[in-house]
Amino acid sequence: MGSGLGQFWSMLGVPAQVVVLVLVLMSVISVGVVIERGLGLWAARRDSERFVPLAQAAFRSGLLGETLPLAERCTFSPEAELVRRSGTELATPPAAEWEANRRLLLARWGIDRQLSSLDLSLRRGLPIVGTVAATAPFIGLFGTVLGIIRAFDSLGRAGMGLVGVSRGIAEALVTTALGLFVAIPATWAHNFFTNRISGVVRGARRFSGTFLEAIAATGGPSTRRLLAREAEEPSPAAQFSSTTIRSDINVTPLVDVVLVLLIIFMVVTPAPEVALDLGISRTVTEEPGGKAPKKDQVLLRVTSANRLYVNDQETPAEELGKALQSRFKGKVAEPLFFEAEPGVDYEEIVRILDSCSASGVKNIAIVSRKPRTP
Repeated sequence: MGSGLGQFWSMLGVPAQVVVLVLVLMSVISVGVVIERGLGLWAARRDSERFVPLAQAAFRSGLLGETLPLAERCTFSPEAELVRRSGTELATPPAAEWEANRRLLLARWGIDRQLSSLDLSLRRGLPIVGTVAATAPFIGLFGTVLGIIRAFDSLGRAGMGLVGVSRGIAEALVTTALGLFVAIPATWAHNFFTNRISGVVRGARRFSGTFLEAIAATGGPSTRRLLAREAEEPSPAAQFSSTTIRSDINVTPLVDVVLVLLIIFMVVTPAPEVALDLGISRTVTEEPGGKAPKKDQVLLRVTSANRLYVNDQETPAEELGKALQSRFKGKVAEPLFFEAEPGVDYEEIVRILDSCSASGVKNIAIVSRKPRTP
């Protein structure tokens, strides 16, 4: 298998090899970011499942200080990070109501800053995956164009058929397929992590509401009114822009395949080797059935009753080819004058012309007779 890959790699041109290396590098970077983000989200979910239930139980009991040691152990939990970076004293209850108000405001500001930082931290590297998903098909299209250029160059140099352009077509198809191979998993990963990170941020925001309510419970009525007023104002973290899910359809791979198929059809479809020259003779004034002006001219006439005459000699349809071959023996360059009376079926005319061409007649002149004026 290794030798086969090496032989295939050597078959590719230098531009196609560069495109393949770029796509492979993009794939490696995308996979690395996906693995790093996956491990980070798994650790955050594991610590959150341990911290959140215990912290909520401590909030209901009024023991806010008990959450600090637990938050230190659950280092990867976003909710634990909110408690650690709240910027307020939790170990001792407030001595006065104004102290509770101050702690509530400090906690609200610290939580808003942490939520914004959490959103950015969780989406670290995600724009790289989105960029790979968006640009990989276009890089594959670039490789397709290079492969088509090579195919046309080979066709122009050697003038060969499909065998001569097969390497260029192979390069075009390989780069197209590799672009899709890189872009599809990157798009899936981008959408998956975007949805998962949005869920983590929403969960942290819900926990922050419970945390602020527990702090407000340590104060008096003014502290609860302050909490209600702060809740009505939009939080900066709630307005933070998040990455959207990619759902647009990319038609670039379709363009790649259509271009390659166009080249294949152009090469495979044979050009006509023999052209049937249908000339239009000058209008003559003789009545139908008149003899040809020259003895060496051959006139094929079809009557309205579908009867064939070669120089006024009736000839059966099955013997037409043999009769024309004998008439044109040694006169290949001479034209065959063909005349059809009105009322002859079009299909019959086409069949007769095909028989003439099959018998070796190269030039056929159509005769159009003008009735003689009295």
